[in-house]
Amino acid sequence: MIEIEEITRQLEQIASDENFEYLAERLSESWIMSGVGAEAVEPIVKFMEAHPEIDFGAPGALVHMIERPFGAESTERDSYEDVVLASIKRKPTMHTAWLLNRIINATSSSTKRDSFIQAFSDALGKQTLDEPTREQIMRFLEYQAARKQ
Repeated sequence: MIEIEEITRQLEQIASDENFEYLAERLSESWIMSGVGAEAVEPIVKFMEAHPEIDFGAPGALVHMIERPFGAESTERDSYEDVVLASIKRKPTMHTAWLLNRIINATSSSTKRDSFIQAFSDALGKQTLDEPTREQIMRFLEYQAARKQ
């Protein structure tokens, strides 16, 4: 099993590579082959926070990697949601906002959905929020409001 520190080290090794998206896909495949699962979520999300300038893809191999162990029936889904929420509260980025929106789209509980949407609203008040991420969060809030009607 790969340790969290090793996941972080491997991501940092490819962070500035112009072929990041391709290398992230290869890295994700190697992690899957070696049995990495839920333990990858937090280091990947923190990596996204530390490198908001990286084009992770649409949504990209890392998003698929961290969503993989968390189907609707997963008993660990709450921990995945908690990691993404903590990231949005700590340092929202384009990609972590995208992750939260994907969580909202898959959430059937109106109470949970409302709390996730509130996290988006709260993130808009952060002084450190960059303008592209602010605009993306506002689009997600508009989208979610339209879905609710």
